[in-house]
Amino acid sequence: MTQIEQESGLSTSAPNLLPRHCGRVSEYDMRNEEYEKAYSEAREVLYNRGRQVGAPRLGADSIRHCTVAGLLLNDRGVLKEAWGERLADEIHVALQGSSLAVIRYQQGNLFWLQYTAATRHNLKIRIEQQMAALKWILQR
Repeated sequence: MTQIEQESGLSTSAPNLLPRHCGRVSEYDMRNEEYEKAYSEAREVLYNRGRQVGAPRLGADSIRHCTVAGLLLNDRGVLKEAWGERLADEIHVALQGSSLAVIRYQQGNLFWLQYTAATRHNLKIRIEQQMAALKWILQR
């Protein structure tokens, strides 16, 4: 348990999203554990530098955020503040091969498809309204 976890009484590790099979640790579990350890260490580094570090919270957008020195940062922002952009990118590139990255990518695609469908529907309604208004003007 990190110093931040001890002082706040909160755990920074995320629950496993996928089950373990037959007592073996899956590749997903290993990568997720490594990522969570890096994230936790980054928060502790920032705390040790004298920054106020809040507890991580999962937002309505399913993205984890943490307040650091009054700024709301996502995971990459926390890693970047602790170790710089280059190392934060390396950690995220390492995560890209994991199932967690695939799940997040699929969720992002789903949100995008929902957004485009809603936009297409709204655009169709708007065009129909404009056509009706134009037809009404021409009939006068």
